[in-house]
Amino acid sequence: MLGEQKYVYIGVDPVILDWDRKIILALRSKSLKAEPGKWHLPGGLAVAGERMETAVKRIAKTKTGLDIGFLINDSMVASFVGFYDDPKRDSRYHDVAHSFLCKIIGGEKSAGKDITEVRAFTPSEIDGLDIAFDHRSIIKDAVFRLKALRLL
Repeated sequence: MLGEQKYVYIGVDPVILDWDRKIILALRSKSLKAEPGKWHLPGGLAVAGERMETAVKRIAKTKTGLDIGFLINDSMVASFVGFYDDPKRDSRYHDVAHSFLCKIIGGEKSAGKDITEVRAFTPSEIDGLDIAFDHRSIIKDAVFRLKALRLL
C-alpha cells in the first residue's frame, strides 16, 4: 500500500494519564488486519479540515469513551511529546504521528469501534504487554518527559 501513497497522513497518538498517573491503552480487536490483539495508544488520523487539537480529543473519545485535555497548562504545545515519522511505523500507510501528554477530564472508559478493552497501566506493566506499531517508543519518550517533570 505504501508504494501507492503519494502524500503523508497526519496522525495523533495521545498518552493519556488517569487519576493514578497510569497510562490508558486500548486493545485492538483480533479481527483487524493491522496489529490485531495488541495494545496501543488510542490514536488515529486527523481528517481534512480538522485542527490537531480537535483530532486528539475526537479520536480519544471515539476509542476510549474518555474526554481528554492537555496535561501541561492545558496547552497542546507544552504537552507535546514528539513526532514519529518512520515510514514503516504502520504497514497500512505512511503517517507522521504527533504525540501529546493528556489527562482525563470526563467521560467513562468504554471500548469503541475495533477496540475490545480500555485499561490503565503503569509503565512497568506496559513492559510486559504486546504493543502495536511504534507505540512502545512513544510511551518511552512520554515516560521520560513525565519523570523529568516529576509527574511520575
